[in-house]
Amino acid sequence: MTGTLNKVMLIGHTGDDVKMHYFEGGGSVGRFPLATNEVYTNKTTGQKVENTEWHNIVVRNKAAEICEKYLKKTLPIALGAGFICFVFDFIMEPVAIRFDYWTWSGDKIPLQNYIAWFSIAFLAALLYRFLKVRIRSAVPKHFVIVQFIFFSMLNLGTTLWV
Repeated sequence: MTGTLNKVMLIGHTGDDVKMHYFEGGGSVGRFPLATNEVYTNKTTGQKVENTEWHNIVVRNKAAEICEKYLKKTLPIALGAGFICFVFDFIMEPVAIRFDYWTWSGDKIPLQNYIAWFSIAFLAALLYRFLKVRIRSAVPKHFVIVQFIFFSMLNLGTTLWV
């Protein structure tokens, strides 16, 4: 079977930034994990089944350099953290003012407050990625979701009854 070529196209999500290794002769190798998802309905049970399979990708030379440049997870994660913190603060601030936890001059929440919380979350997420801190528990996610629902309901409730 000499002279044959197998081609595979994987479409998925990178699990980490590309780890590069450079050789003395000028060559390079990049490695990164890639997750692909398969979703289907089990015909016997009728339940939705979701499988994730991880692939260890190895690319060489120019392809490795291109992957290193464009396949970054750090920035989208940090931006997402900043956005989540911004949205959470946007929902929580009016409730805190209505319940007299704190006040702002003129009862207007300054834009700097939202910018500061976005920046703090963004920088904290960058620091977590840089230090390679991994949170394997689902508790923080659930805690944020519960708080989001709680403050949303308080915000809606105080808007309707005030």
